[in-house]
Formats: sequence, structure tokens, C-alpha cells
Amino acid sequence: MYLLAASAALVLSLILLPYVEYIFSGLLLAFVSVPAKNFMQKALGESLSSILTIVLTVAVFVLPFVLVIGAVGGEAASLVRSLENTSSIEPVDRVEAFLPEPVKEAVDLEDRLRDLVAAASSYLPSGVSSAADLAGSLSLGVFIMLFVQYYGLRDGHRLLSWLRGFSFVDSEELERVASSTSEAVWAVVEGHALMAIAQGLLTGLGLFALGVPDAFFWTFMSVIFGFVPIVGTALVWVPASVYLAVTSGPVTGILLGVYGAAVVGGSDNVLRPYLVDDDSDLHPFFIVIGLIGGIGVFGPAGIFLGPVTFAVFGSIMQYFR
Repeated sequence: MYLLAASAALVLSLILLPYVEYIFSGLLLAFVSVPAKNFMQKALGESLSSILTIVLTVAVFVLPFVLVIGAVGGEAASLVRSLENTSSIEPVDRVEAFLPEPVKEAVDLEDRLRDLVAAASSYLPSGVSSAADLAGSLSLGVFIMLFVQYYGLRDGHRLLSWLRGFSFVDSEELERVASSTSEAVWAVVEGHALMAIAQGLLTGLGLFALGVPDAFFWTFMSVIFGFVPIVGTALVWVPASVYLAVTSGPVTGILLGVYGAAVVGGSDNVLRPYLVDDDSDLHPFFIVIGLIGGIGVFGPAGIFLGPVTFAVFGSIMQYFR
């Protein structure tokens, strides 16, 4: 019987493995959308409220995300083409003019930038057929994600009841683990995801206002870097300040630098006390490792799923402790 169970688990893992990022994304969406579903359930019933929650998810998260990815992909592809077709990159030449000779000889900024662009371009669709394949794969993945979210919303409580039926799981301990896991996941979602989005958008506002090229693409990158503790969006607005100081004059660069330090950096002190419960929050080490490792395992969804996995694991370890 144990061999049969292990064999079935192995086959099941092979079936689910190609779609694991969409399955976990659906579970995470179900978790964060439970309050909306519960609010509507009183008047509409369980199934209809779950369906309407899926509709809201598509309208609020999925469609905007698809539009943003399309716009960012267009800007990224345009940036790649412009750099590949240019023999000399004028802004880089201006920056190199300020560098000492030993530094210019040791580090060729233009070659480094081209290597970075070449690496980034490898992730972009190379043609119509590859773009169609990517769109088909994403469509199937989004369907699976919403499918999992729907049944997570509708039948999640039944799953907990099923787990209580196992004799090796104490009912009270299961409730405690579920409660601590919920607090830890919300700490990641509110304290890091929402903070990253807020600071990324604030950074983008400054980039647009001061005329930084490809500002939409760099706004998206600001949201991604916003997950990185300590440095965060400074990885975007500090180099952008230097770029503006060289290309548009020191006043413009200083304005962006002051805006980044005062407004973007200051928003952390204003928003974080309202969003983060320090007792449930993850250590920055686990956020960084979860972010990097999550992207490697889950792809782009790992930005959220990596830190969340650490939060869930920490709650389970607390139970064993």
C-alpha cells in the first residue's frame, strides 16, 4: 500500500510539475481574495460569489498585468533594437568622459551594456511563432490559475476539514498553523508586495516627469527591485539621476535624486508601519533568497511565491518547534 501511494504521488508530481507556478499562483490569489468572496457570499451564495471574485481578479489583476507586460515588452524590444543598431551609445560616452583613465581602461561601460542587453533580449520572443507559443502557454497557465483560485475559494474550507481527518494532525494545532501561516503570508503580501508596487509607481512618476527615456520599462523594473530590502528602487532612480545629470544638466539629476530620497524613500517610513506586523514579518534575508530562488523555480510568479513559500515554511517549522 505504501509503495502504491508513493508511486501515485510520483506520477501526480510529474503531471502537476509543468504547471506548478500557476497552481501556486491560483492558491495565493484564492487566499488574498477570500475577504472579497466572504463579503459577497452573504448576499449571493458561495458559488456565485466565487465566480464574481474571479471576474474581479481578471479585471483588477490579470488584464492590467497583461497590458503592462505587453507595453514593457514593446519598450524592451525597442531598446534592444536601438542599442544593437547603434555603433556608439552617446549617453554612455558622456558618462565615460567623467571617468578616470584607469577606470575606463578596466571597465568598458559600452561593452558591458551591450552584453546586458544581449542577455535580456534572449528572454524576448524571437519571432511570430515563438510569440504565439508564448501566448498559448500563458493562456493555458492563466486558465489553470483562475481554475485553482475558483475551487480554492469555493472548497478551501473543505480541504481543511479533510486534513483534520488525519489522526497525525491535531485539530487545534492545525488551526494554529493555519492562523500563523495566514498572518505570515499577509505580512509578505501587504508589507512587501504592496510596498514594492507603491514605491515602483512613485519612482516611475519621477522618471516620467523628468523625461527619463523608456520610463515605462524602468517603472516596471522599479516595482521588481522594490522587493529587494534596503536598496529597493534606488537601483533605478540613482543611476537615472546620474544619467540625467550627465545628459540634461546637474539640476535635473539632483531633482530626481532628491525626489527619490525624500518621496520614494520616505514612503517606506510612512506606509510600512500601517502594512507590516513586525511579529509576523519575514527577515530580509529570506525575502532576498525567496525572491531570487522563487524566480528560478516559478519564473516571474516567483517574485511573490518565493517569499510566500518561506513564510509558509516558517509557520510549519514553528509548529514542530
